[in-house]
Amino acid sequence: MTAATARGMVAAPDIHSPCCGHSADPMPRLLFILASLLLLLWATSAATPALAAERRPNIVLLIGDDLGWPYTGFMGDPVVHTPNLDALAASGTTFVNAQSPSSLCAPAMRTLLAGIHTEQWDRQRALLAPVRSPLPVHSEVRYYRTVPRELARQGYLAWEGGKLWEGTYAQAGFTHGLATSPPSLFDSVGEDFGRAGWSDGSVLAPLQSFLDDTGGAPFFLWIAPELPHWPLDAPLSLWAPYLALGLPDIVAGYYANISWLDAFVGRLLAELETRGLRDDTLIVFVSDNGMGAEQPIAGTGQGKGTLYEMGFRQPIVVSWPGHVPAGVTRTDLVPTRDIAPTLLDYARADALEDGDGRSLRRALETGAPAGRDRIVGSFHMPTPRNNGFWVRTPRWRYLTAADGREELYAIDVDPYEQTDVAALHPDLLEEFRADVAAWQAHGADGRAMVDVAGHIRDENGAALAGETVELRGRSDAGHRIRLRVLTSERGDFLFEAVPAGQYVIRGVTVAGLSSPIGARGLVVWVSAGSLDQFVPLDGVATTPARHPGDAMIRGSVVDASGRPIAGADVSVRGPHVSLTFRTGADGRFRAEWLPSGTYRVTAKAPHHPGRTRTTPSLGAGEERSVDLALAG
Repeated sequence: MTAATARGMVAAPDIHSPCCGHSADPMPRLLFILASLLLLLWATSAATPALAAERRPNIVLLIGDDLGWPYTGFMGDPVVHTPNLDALAASGTTFVNAQSPSSLCAPAMRTLLAGIHTEQWDRQRALLAPVRSPLPVHSEVRYYRTVPRELARQGYLAWEGGKLWEGTYAQAGFTHGLATSPPSLFDSVGEDFGRAGWSDGSVLAPLQSFLDDTGGAPFFLWIAPELPHWPLDAPLSLWAPYLALGLPDIVAGYYANISWLDAFVGRLLAELETRGLRDDTLIVFVSDNGMGAEQPIAGTGQGKGTLYEMGFRQPIVVSWPGHVPAGVTRTDLVPTRDIAPTLLDYARADALEDGDGRSLRRALETGAPAGRDRIVGSFHMPTPRNNGFWVRTPRWRYLTAADGREELYAIDVDPYEQTDVAALHPDLLEEFRADVAAWQAHGADGRAMVDVAGHIRDENGAALAGETVELRGRSDAGHRIRLRVLTSERGDFLFEAVPAGQYVIRGVTVAGLSSPIGARGLVVWVSAGSLDQFVPLDGVATTPARHPGDAMIRGSVVDASGRPIAGADVSVRGPHVSLTFRTGADGRFRAEWLPSGTYRVTAKAPHHPGRTRTTPSLGAGEERSVDLALAG
């Protein structure tokens, strides 16, 4: 609800207006005033539940590491001890048939971070490499739009702890965190969070320091303890129950590490409860990838590092007391790509358009179907046996590998893929081959227009707020493009609907620009097939810091028949502000971080005469909708 809407809920008439009468007797006037006050109080109280329903939750993304899908109590394992994970599942809704995009850690976690498939990540890196050269391994994340970046744009404080493997916490878009230096190939600063400090009780100390300083702001926590991942070094007390059962050391050690993860989850939940935060916090639990059914060691068995289901299947647990149904188990077939849009949806942040994930929020709140009839994926390893594609439906799982084999399993009754029935179903093989071909073709297609986001900082790393940033150049189709937007309090900016082409981004009101933007601006290539980009800019402010506005104008541009016009030019002019935008495929645009005042909004497009509307004065924090229909 906007400030304008909230103020407009009750409009009592002026008691001195002719409609009220001017009786000499003061009693009717007094009764009218009392009635108006009662009406105002009633409307305010009636609005309270709506306002409470719109409250943005704190968000915790809790990520297990190499946790096979069968190996928790809530998924039916009769041996493992996971009382805290079981309680978390009981407090929310569990999707038992979720599918990771990869059976290896790093690519699977990229999907949780940016909401895209690992192949999309790799293609974008290949496009960035010649432009952003040198581009060291694990450094490209600074140019990707990520979940923590989008949440930070909405005022969230975003904290990272545990396994990240993609740049520093700041490069990945977090406002706070432990990864303070770029990772080596298989190691990153802070990834021992969840293990370190266990014996002396200080395991949560870094997180506690962050929570002490949030000041009531909503927060997002990326918590990725490297558990139950190798090494199998859980405290001896956690080994004892499994050794007592006579299990082999390697199995007992894996179960002990799972119990260690569970104990960590218990301490985290207790910390949120102690601080009075649990009822205001959405928790999503998932693992990056799975493990083998027989031997829980990376790369062995039909699990991690293979094309088989044990490496991909994961449960997703979603818990928010009073908002997400408790004690619900769902068999919907969903990809873990759905987690990123779900988190952004609950935070009322914009969806990341690059991925094909879908928010699960409506399904969670209403019980509506959430699943897909099939999920197609790929996995690439140097060995031909584990280099290929797979298709998962509620009943079947198909895989095809570079060594030429095709396999088919009735996954609903054969979850460990013990019996290959490909020879019995040649018709299904044809169907699934077509699914793979269609998926490959779709992946090669690029979006016609992408968004270019970024932030601008001064030489000390402080945000340059309220600045005008310009993107100017020529699209591959030969059209001149010139867009201007404002930066937020955090120095964030966003250019929407940018077609493929070559552009320069520069700060209009910032002088003495320094590396990496350079004195004449930063060159940005938007290639056909690329994803949205994030562009970090540095500059030197020559004027005192500005106070950015927080008003917004959203709108759409349509033709005379009401069809959206993509690529229309929209200008927004107001007090000391002259901005330009392009409409996306849905004909929509937005102008954000506006100062208070009155604005003229003009839209024009080829073969359509322009149209201008003047907005009523915008106050602080207000949002106005301006839609324009163009004739022709």
